[in-house]
This record gives sequence, C-alpha cells and structure tokens, in this order.
Amino acid sequence: MVNKNHQQGLSLIEVIISMAIFAIGFLAIASLVIATTRNNTTGNMLTKATMLARDKIEFLKALPVDQLEAACRAEIGSEIIHSIFARDCEISALGSSTTIKTIKVSVKWKKAGQLRQIVLETNTRGRGN
Repeated sequence: MVNKNHQQGLSLIEVIISMAIFAIGFLAIASLVIATTRNNTTGNMLTKATMLARDKIEFLKALPVDQLEAACRAEIGSEIIHSIFARDCEISALGSSTTIKTIKVSVKWKKAGQLRQIVLETNTRGRGN
C-alpha cells in the first residue's frame, strides 16, 4: 500500500516559482553591473580629460610669460589626442597686468552622442610661478 501523504521531491510549480525568483534577482544584479560599468567608463574618460588639461597647464606654466601665447598658437585649431579628445588653450592678461597671464585649457570629447567638456583655468607669472 502506498502512502499518499508522504511527498518526495519537488513539484513542478515549486520549481517554476523558485526559477522565477532567481531570474528576478539575477536581472537586478545584471542591471547593477551594467550601470556600474557605465559609470566607471564615464569616470575614466573624465579622469583622462582632466589629466590632459593638467598636463597642458603644467607645460605652459613652466614657460616664460612672453612665450605662452606662441606655445598656444603652435596648436593650429584643436589638438587631437588618441582620436577621442580635443584640447584647446587660451592665454589672456589678468586685468591690466603684463606680468601675470591666465591660462585656460579645455578638453572636449563625445560620449553617447553628447559633447562633453572640462575646462581648467589658472594664473601664472611664468617659469612655474
């Protein structure tokens, strides 16, 4: 005689419900991984652009004040870096001063069809000051 009250194994409904719960959890984790990857890529591009701008500013600050404008004009148009970034610089006098100049460096790039830009600006007396 077979005892019908004693169940062995899982029913098909239990298996389907547990698979649905697992799938929902897996989709949540997958979307989190995708968002994290996207944010890391954006942060990486922003860091690279900032470093490119800082590099140009440090190069220009090491020059004498009277050579700054010539060094910026040496870049005809935008300086293209790694075929992703475009770097521009501008030199202007700080007020009526002839010994202090303002250096403005901008780095532009496109991500997801949108133009992104970072601009760094500093003042210098030339030769690292």
